[in-house]
Amino acid sequence: MRKDRSLVRSGQWWDHKIPPLIAAAVLAVLPATDPNGLQLFVDLILFLITAVGVAAFGHVVNDLADIKTDAIAGAPNQMAALSTQTRAAVVGGTVVCGLLPWIWLPHTSAALSLLGIEILLLLVYSLKPIRLKDRAAAGVLADSLYAYVVPVLLSIAVFTQVGGISGPGWAITLTVGFWALLMGLRGILWHQVGDIAHDQRAGLSTLATR
Repeated sequence: MRKDRSLVRSGQWWDHKIPPLIAAAVLAVLPATDPNGLQLFVDLILFLITAVGVAAFGHVVNDLADIKTDAIAGAPNQMAALSTQTRAAVVGGTVVCGLLPWIWLPHTSAALSLLGIEILLLLVYSLKPIRLKDRAAAGVLADSLYAYVVPVLLSIAVFTQVGGISGPGWAITLTVGFWALLMGLRGILWHQVGDIAHDQRAGLSTLATR
């Protein structure tokens, strides 16, 4: 598995999670007859900022929840050596980055609902008492949803509004959502296979260790 010692582990998600969001945004605005190019560009930048913030938040929360298990397994953990104040500052920074752009982005009920679902999934995936990460198939599904499906659908929801169109239609939405689900399943299963030795040392129960 690719090692990444950056504070928010951006090397593990930037290359394969950000491009699909851009592609979904482009797909959403294609039917627009007279799009405002400058507005689209600004909103895309704002959306990428919130996407980076939310993704970083998820990885920071995951690292905080994994400090003990990573220590048992002898795995590096970027949060372990930080003070409580620094950890709080890092979490706060990711929250600000993830939420501040929504002052300007179209915050429809659909977009805000998807954003809320994304944050909820990130929390219940890592944190006890639920901690879906340790629940085999449920953990795989949750990871697929928060890593790909929900962000891609959120991108579509935002940029249909930016483009001033009613929506991409159920057929396109379901097709893109299913593709994102397959991408997510592939990603988390590959990750779990690469982490089998680590998870076994830490006593974790994942789909790959069963």
